[in-house]
Amino acid sequence: MYLSTKQPNLSVLTDSIRDIPATSTQKISHTLPLAALPLSYGSPSSITNSTPIYSQMAQVDYNKSKTICTAVLIEDNDENATPQVYRRGTTSHSVIYHLPSNFGDLDRFLGPLQQVYPRRIGRQLKTKTEKTHTAIELCLSNDIYCKQTGRGTIQVSDQQLLAIPAISADLKLFLVNLSGLPADDYDNIAAQLRKCLSPYGNVCETIIFEEGQHQWFKGNKYVYLERPVVSPKVWAQLTYQIKYSKNIQIYGTWAKMGDHCVFCKQMGHTIDSFPERRKKIHTCHNCGVAGHIQIHCIREPATNLHQKAQLDENPRTLLQATEAKTETMRRLETQYLIDQQTKAAADQITSKQKATEEAFQASLLDGSLNGPALNGLESNSLDVVPHGHNPMGINHNVEMTDNKKAKDIQRYNQQKRKDLLKEEAKKNVLPSGSTCNRNKINNHYV
Repeated sequence: MYLSTKQPNLSVLTDSIRDIPATSTQKISHTLPLAALPLSYGSPSSITNSTPIYSQMAQVDYNKSKTICTAVLIEDNDENATPQVYRRGTTSHSVIYHLPSNFGDLDRFLGPLQQVYPRRIGRQLKTKTEKTHTAIELCLSNDIYCKQTGRGTIQVSDQQLLAIPAISADLKLFLVNLSGLPADDYDNIAAQLRKCLSPYGNVCETIIFEEGQHQWFKGNKYVYLERPVVSPKVWAQLTYQIKYSKNIQIYGTWAKMGDHCVFCKQMGHTIDSFPERRKKIHTCHNCGVAGHIQIHCIREPATNLHQKAQLDENPRTLLQATEAKTETMRRLETQYLIDQQTKAAADQITSKQKATEEAFQASLLDGSLNGPALNGLESNSLDVVPHGHNPMGINHNVEMTDNKKAKDIQRYNQQKRKDLLKEEAKKNVLPSGSTCNRNKINNHYV
C-alpha cells in the first residue's frame, strides 16, 4: 500500500497566529496549551501591559480544538495520489479540473492546457463557477486520453492541477459514508470492503479518515460505488446496516437514502417513530409528578425556599384533582349498585303480590275459600321484608321508598280484597251451604 506523502493541512491552526500582530520575539507553537501562552502575547504594549487580549486568546484556543480530518486514499499504486472529486460530465469522454477560488486570471491555466491537449484532442471547454472553486470540463476526442490522467497534470506557478475523469452518462456513481469499521490494516479493510460491498456495486475508490490533531483512525471512511446503467447483474438494495464480516456490522449513509432508525438499524422509519423504543418518563422538578417537565407544569414555581417548603407540605393541586375524580367515580358506582339492589327487591315483592292475587281469585272461582284460607292469603299478600332481613345485601341506610309508602300499599290491597269479597258475596258466587262462612267473612272485614 502506498500512502500520500503530503503533510496534513494544518493551516487552520496557524492562520490565526500569523494574523496576530505579535511584537514579542518569542516563537509560540500552536501545539502549546492555552495556559502555556505568555500573558503579553499579541498585545501591542507587551512590556507595559500584562493583560491578555481575550479575543486573541479565544481564537487560538478555538483553532486548537478544531477537528482536523485528513482523507487518505488507499489501494493506489501512485504514492502521490489524492482523493478525487467526482463530477458527472456532459459527454462520454471528458476530464474536469478544479481551480481554487483565489486562482486569479484564468488565462494562466488555459495556456498550459492548450499545450497538453491540442486542438484535435481537446474539442470543447466548459466552465462552471461555484463558491469554493471553479470547475472546468474539457471534452476529449476518445476515451484513451481520459484514462491518461497523469498526462493532464498542469503546473501553474506553485500549484499543481490534476485532471479528473468525469463520470460517464452510462454509469451511476454514489458516495457511501461508512462508520463502525474495525481496527485493522488499511489494505485489509479495503479488501474486505470490496468483498462485502460487491452485491451493491463496484468499489472504485476507498478513502479513510484520519481525524484529530494527531491524525488517528476512528473507524470512519467513505467509498465510491459504481453501477453501470445497463448491466446483466442484478444489484442488491443498499441498506443502512451492512454485514462486514461474520460478527461485525458496519453502517452506511448516502444521499437521498430515506428514513433509517439508529435504534433498530432498519430502514423505513426514524428513531422517533420506532414503536418498541422505551420512552423516557420525565419527572417535573417543580411538582414532583412524573409525565411532564417543569416548563409544562401547571403549578406556579416557588420563588424561595420557604415557599417551596410550604408547597411541598400541602397537597399537590394535580393530585387533589385526580383524587376528587376517583372519589366521585367510586360514589357513582356505589349508588348505582344500591339502586339496582332496591329495584330487584321491589320487583320481588311485586311478583309475590301478583301471585297472591292470582291464588285468591282462583280460590273464589272454585268455592274453596274459607276462614283459614283467607287468613293465609291475607298473611301471604301482606308479605313484606321481615325485620332484620337484608335481601341481596341492601344497605339499611337506604330505605325502600319509606315505611309510609309500604303501609299505603298494604291498605290499598286490603281494601281491594274487601271490595272483591263483597261483590262476589252479592252475586252468590259462594255455595248455598256456606252461609256461616259468608257471615264469618263479613264479620272479619267489619
